[in-house]
Amino acid sequence: MPLKTHRILYCLGLSLYLASFFLVAFTNFQGPVPGWAGAEMSVLISIIQVKDVLRGAPPVAHTPLEFFSVFVTALINPAFLLCAVAAPFTPTKNVAKVVKVSRVLTLLMIPFCWVVFHYELYSPREGHFVWIVGMLLVLFSGEIRELKATQEA
Repeated sequence: MPLKTHRILYCLGLSLYLASFFLVAFTNFQGPVPGWAGAEMSVLISIIQVKDVLRGAPPVAHTPLEFFSVFVTALINPAFLLCAVAAPFTPTKNVAKVVKVSRVLTLLMIPFCWVVFHYELYSPREGHFVWIVGMLLVLFSGEIRELKATQEA
């Protein structure tokens, strides 16, 4: 039985997403930072900033936009993983609206990374772009499945 196109794209996307954590995601003043360390940094800095704000201390971020951007950046991977797990289980016809909205929201979170890169003077590298391509393939492989189902009907 041949593998269907959407399954190949899903697996390829998931492989690229996972590989991106072992590639250089960005360069900062200390040098290259692998994807896993960047993801860890965004989560830890978000937690520290929220704790500081709750205690009444000023956040580490330079501006409210950067504060919000760091927080949103920390949520991208969990949001993506929820979508990636839900996507294969959505109905072939008429993909659930919740999954569609979740896909779009996950993609809308990505530019917040660029805000953090701008404020912190980070330079995105190959891992960041592989990460984005991997997420796109996973999130929209279901659209190909739905398109084929529509054409067959």
